[in-house]
Amino acid sequence: MIFKANSQNWLPALFATLIYRSSDPASHSVSIVCATVGTPLGLLQSIKSWLINNPEEIIVVTDDKSYHFITEVLESLPDSLHKTQVQLISCPRTNKRSQLCLGFNVCKSAIILIADDDTVWSPTSLSAMTLPFKSSPTLGGVFPEVQIRPQTDSTSLTFWETLASIRLFGDAIDGRASVLLDGGVFCASGSTAAYRAAILRDQTFQAKFQNEAWRERQLNAGDDQSLTRWMDRCGWDVMVLPDDGAGILGYGGASRGQGCRIETHVRPDWKHLGQLLRWSRSDWLANLWSVGSERFAWR
Repeated sequence: MIFKANSQNWLPALFATLIYRSSDPASHSVSIVCATVGTPLGLLQSIKSWLINNPEEIIVVTDDKSYHFITEVLESLPDSLHKTQVQLISCPRTNKRSQLCLGFNVCKSAIILIADDDTVWSPTSLSAMTLPFKSSPTLGGVFPEVQIRPQTDSTSLTFWETLASIRLFGDAIDGRASVLLDGGVFCASGSTAAYRAAILRDQTFQAKFQNEAWRERQLNAGDDQSLTRWMDRCGWDVMVLPDDGAGILGYGGASRGQGCRIETHVRPDWKHLGQLLRWSRSDWLANLWSVGSERFAWR
């Protein structure tokens, strides 16, 4: 369920956080889909970290205006990282949901990971995110916890990045508690998440995903909320993957352990408030949609 556990009762939530563990491992072929537009400065670093995880393929979907710049970014990848695994395709619409669906339909793997263009992974993150699927045929999605990565070369966070880190810590407590107590999550991870490809390639899902509208205006953001509602509607189980502190090369020291660490950027200054406003607006729209239009969330 989407609206089940929340942070109003912190004692059970904290207890659930301490004892929560993810499932046992198994192996799968994996594709990564990334929708991007403009001139994302962190894309090169992100793709390098993904390639180190050795996926079967990486599908980068951009629009026509950004195609030339993204091509130059991909051509700058070192040959040692097997950059032939990266495929760039152009979407006629500058819309994240349409771009993602185009990528889903190109992928060949049984598991698809959706990744934002500013997320950096530890070298074992892909394995950690995809290992649990074979242990449960009803497991539809794995959502890793996300940490904040400094925008600058400094290893310390700015005031605004620290606030974002505290917010993500609260989300992690809610996510672990919710999954452990009743098997649900409030929202899938938007920065990085793993899904069974059959869910994302479903044409009924894609039609609904691409055509959601609010007051006759087609939605672009809120893709993570939409995916969460679809997973709940179809009865798929979900898992929150705890951050185990596995290091990322270039920040936090050398890699260690066999776990998962996902890091993302936020605005390091007061402009972060604009990001929070957009996220809040997306959350409110999703909540109103769930309790109003899609009443299955009440069950």
